[in-house]
Amino acid sequence: MLNVLTKKRDSREFGRFMLKILAISFIAGFAMMFIKNYMLNNGMKETWSVINMVLFQDINAKGASTALGIFYIIQTVFINALQFAIVPLVITSLSLSMCTLNDLAKLGRIAIKTIEGFLLFYLGGGILAIIVAKTCIAAGWFNATFSFANDVKNVAAYSVANPLLIILKFVPGNMFAPMSNNSSILAVIFIALTLGLSINICGPRLKIVKSLMEDLNEIINTYLNFVVNKCGPVCIFCMIVRTFSVYGWDEITPLLHYMSVTIVTLVVYWLLAYPLIVGAICKVNPIKFLVKTFKVGMFAFSVNSSAATLPLNRRTCIEELGCSESISDFVLPTGMTINMNGTAIEHIIAVSFIATVAHQDISLVAYITILLLAIGSAAGTPAIPNAGTVMIYATMTGAGFSSELCIMIYVMLLTLNKPVDMTVTSLNVVGDAATNCLVCNSEGELNKEVYNS
Repeated sequence: MLNVLTKKRDSREFGRFMLKILAISFIAGFAMMFIKNYMLNNGMKETWSVINMVLFQDINAKGASTALGIFYIIQTVFINALQFAIVPLVITSLSLSMCTLNDLAKLGRIAIKTIEGFLLFYLGGGILAIIVAKTCIAAGWFNATFSFANDVKNVAAYSVANPLLIILKFVPGNMFAPMSNNSSILAVIFIALTLGLSINICGPRLKIVKSLMEDLNEIINTYLNFVVNKCGPVCIFCMIVRTFSVYGWDEITPLLHYMSVTIVTLVVYWLLAYPLIVGAICKVNPIKFLVKTFKVGMFAFSVNSSAATLPLNRRTCIEELGCSESISDFVLPTGMTINMNGTAIEHIIAVSFIATVAHQDISLVAYITILLLAIGSAAGTPAIPNAGTVMIYATMTGAGFSSELCIMIYVMLLTLNKPVDMTVTSLNVVGDAATNCLVCNSEGELNKEVYNS
């Protein structure tokens, strides 16, 4: 009991400390952005170039062979360190989840309820996005003119598969190939479910295998706790400051209306829909959900990866929201892969913006098509940074908006969509936590004393 209370206290202290770091990071980021603009506008371009080369430069970029890029290196190493454990974490946590569910009928119920929760938030977000898009178009907020004289050469052929291929990709033809690629998490989930279910059916005969899986899970969680708790604050500070330094206001001005509308829509859905639905269905205080998951959303915003946020999300759900550990180990990794309702909202508004700027009308049938394609594309989006933005291409072209002008606008959006993509990631991970609460409550495994503490 003392150990549990200590964990709760440590989690809350870490949350408060993380919020302080985030506040400092945003202040420093805005300050650096204004310093950059001041230097560039007052004949100090060479001075800023030196600062950029030392702190922010992408050392993989052409001509950056002598750059230090300290913040870039810290950012890349931190994200790699998190992603390093994603595949083994999914395999061990999901496999053990299958082992602890002795009632296989219960497993079926949990899977069905999980999918129902995902669809609920997908449809709710999609309908909201369509209403917002139609309102913006009617009000003329999406009217814009772009000059693509320097960007036409950057138009590339993005190879985006049919979203229905997600069904085929779920079952891999090779067990080991998906485990070497973080973008094949859906296949990894199949492997984990197969291993866990098989161990469950075999029972005591595979006691040693189950024990090995538990030991591996303990090792992975120990590693991730060190990376998140000890390294996270400093790394996130570097990442946020670098983001504001690289993406200044001058670059995002042409897309300001689209970005503002999308971010506001995402934030409204995050702050209202999730807590209200959880509060209404679970009969709990919605403010508690919002407060306790806020740090999860902000962490996801910082690292821009739902996969990298999985450890913190899992810990918050179990230790602060009172969710069952076995159900959380099923819902959260699954949601990390296919519950991308923030991505669907982004796709619908982005395609509406692109079509409007390209002077193409969007009919009701087109909106329905965009909604279905957005859900399919979002569900097939890897849980890695910027993947959702790239997959807008699938929704856009699938809905018939494939003219040269549409593609050029898409390329512009792809270049400057970082703030939206970061907000989308926050929405996605909080949506996983909300679904987790709904499923746990329906199974009578939501500890409301912990939730309300």
